[in-house]
Amino acid sequence: MVAGPDSVLPLMFSGSPQWQAIRLAWSRLIDPCPVLVMISNGGLVCCWKGAKCWMFRSASWSQGACRDGMPQQREAIAELIADLLFDLQLPGAELVLCLPPPSGSWCVIDGLTDDDWDSNGLLRDRLGSADLPFDLEQSYLMTGSIQDSVAVAGVARSLVQAWVDVVESADLPLRRISWSLMDAQRALVQLTQDWSGDLVWLLVQGEAVRLILMRDRVPEVDHALSSVDPEVCVSEARSCLQAWQETLNL
Repeated sequence: MVAGPDSVLPLMFSGSPQWQAIRLAWSRLIDPCPVLVMISNGGLVCCWKGAKCWMFRSASWSQGACRDGMPQQREAIAELIADLLFDLQLPGAELVLCLPPPSGSWCVIDGLTDDDWDSNGLLRDRLGSADLPFDLEQSYLMTGSIQDSVAVAGVARSLVQAWVDVVESADLPLRRISWSLMDAQRALVQLTQDWSGDLVWLLVQGEAVRLILMRDRVPEVDHALSSVDPEVCVSEARSCLQAWQETLNL
């Protein structure tokens, strides 16, 4: 049997690139699916909510493709992300890009009021007199509430723009960019709601170890340890903890 024109046209139309693009855009509109993409120097981990549970998928890129959170091989990384999301069959995927700890710095600021905020967030000029661990003018700011204080993280604008370019090259929508250490701190607060004492948080990523000391769930000390050797880490952690406790007892 030979198919007539009416049966051929829908098949040709449904397979056209324009039609596929329309279907993809429609899926993103009516059924968006946030996909957390956690970046590291060795690769990435994707996390999204499936029908019954959270789903994970990891992928690695070549050595040197990413250094301290900065993409060095943008086209290759964009292609890997695009191929991975295509394989996952998530047409409504919207990326939430989570940058690794080395890509940013943070501090806790007290005494902010409602006048220090507007509809776009924290007013940058309110931080001009603060002792920040990053260059305010050259940084993209991220904020998070901690008790009565505010955690402010700064990531270099050039690094953020580099990842925006990567996601654009992958032809994927970017919902937002976050910083992994601030995200992890919020999760830690949720996990320790029943704990009322001080917290010692040891964060290990690749060849870097940092010690974070928290009182009332507010980070007060963020100290990078000099080695990943367990004995050295224990010795440095004890010294740092002792100095912190002596300072609090003054």
